[in-house]
Amino acid sequence: NDMEQNTDERKIEEILAPNGTKGFLNRFIFGIIYGLAVIIPGISGAAISIIFKLYDNLLYSVSNLFKKFKICFIYLLPILLGFCIGFIVGFFAIQKLLEVLPFSLILLFAGLMIGSFPIVLKEIKGNKRNIKNTSLFLAGLLIPSLILIFTVILNFSTLQNDAQGIIDNVDDATRYFGDFPFWMFLAAIPIGMVMGVTQVVPGLSASAFLMMIGWFSPIMDSIHFDYIKNNPKIILLLLILVIGFVAGFFLTSKLIDFAINKNRITTYQVIVGLSLGSILTMFLNPDIFTIYLSWYYNGIVGTRGIVDIALAAPLLIGGVILAYVLVRFEMKKTAEN
Repeated sequence: NDMEQNTDERKIEEILAPNGTKGFLNRFIFGIIYGLAVIIPGISGAAISIIFKLYDNLLYSVSNLFKKFKICFIYLLPILLGFCIGFIVGFFAIQKLLEVLPFSLILLFAGLMIGSFPIVLKEIKGNKRNIKNTSLFLAGLLIPSLILIFTVILNFSTLQNDAQGIIDNVDDATRYFGDFPFWMFLAAIPIGMVMGVTQVVPGLSASAFLMMIGWFSPIMDSIHFDYIKNNPKIILLLLILVIGFVAGFFLTSKLIDFAINKNRITTYQVIVGLSLGSILTMFLNPDIFTIYLSWYYNGIVGTRGIVDIALAAPLLIGGVILAYVLVRFEMKKTAEN
């Protein structure tokens, strides 16, 4: 018991190490980037925290918030403030950009995920390639893949109609949410929780998950004054998502903190599989699948369509390079220390 208490004290001291104004500003800047990571598909909030060397501290402070409230809250406060700013700015920026360059922007997100993958992959470097480890990796890989396949199959007719322009002058929010059936509010609970999970598991992205299940565009379209005024139920749906997000974040923080301390190798075998599976889904989620179908039925329409395709490959490559440079920089700093 004394050893466990001493270990806890050392962890608390580690959390408070970046104290003072400098520590507050560092965590505030991290919070801004973390908020952007939540809303931008392709960027993992957990991977960002690893790059900033705050992953273990963040896990500990969140999982012990109620047990050590004062000390953990002081640590998390600048992160929370920065998070709100980053999330709001990122949301409205992505909302506008997706209207103009949907295909190339999604490929930029995919490039960011590919470029940041090595920081997750290095956690299993040197692990034995036995049946257990391979099975755990494949299980993680299959989860996002199966979710994507079922989502596309269940919504294929709607995606076809959208691509062919059969449903005209109707935004994604109205088309998808409709009159807000009761099952949608129930579904928002596990969806919100999974979004919270993505902020704890490195390599996963909340927005990429929403894209995977077809909720990303409808939610982005729903945050407009006119839509909210005509569909006030969206406020309840978003509130449920937020509650689920917070619950998933806290519960998973405790679970991952325990799992990593118990068996880091086993835990990361699953995490790497999940991360790779999420990357693959970026190229075949409902949003981008609708674009593929639109090209099939209608061809490439207008100058905007040509520009969108022309920018896709450069943005994909640019996303890979940008994320990879950041990852290599952090890995080099870690090796030097």
